[in-house]
Amino acid sequence: MIYNLKNEMLESYNGTEHEIFPKYTSQLINWANQNAQGTRPKVVGQMSEIFPEFLNSVAEHPTIEDWKNFYTMTHPESVREATDKIGEGTSFPPRCHSCKG
Repeated sequence: MIYNLKNEMLESYNGTEHEIFPKYTSQLINWANQNAQGTRPKVVGQMSEIFPEFLNSVAEHPTIEDWKNFYTMTHPESVREATDKIGEGTSFPPRCHSCKG
């Protein structure tokens, strides 16, 4: 089962507005995430398995709020772990975890 959501739909569902970032910001964040592997299944879970499980656990018309509640209940640390990994990839100068001081 494939779900396609456009950014405009997500903004509408989440009640947010389109953010405008300085040039290259999105590319830098995506690059940091790619290197940090913050959204890999071992960090956030396998979405192709999690989402059908979610759909089977809710009423006929699931909401974004239903998804947030389900995901944070079943994967309570995943969002923090992913953002920490991505954040480490965007720190300047990069953090040295083996360095002292």
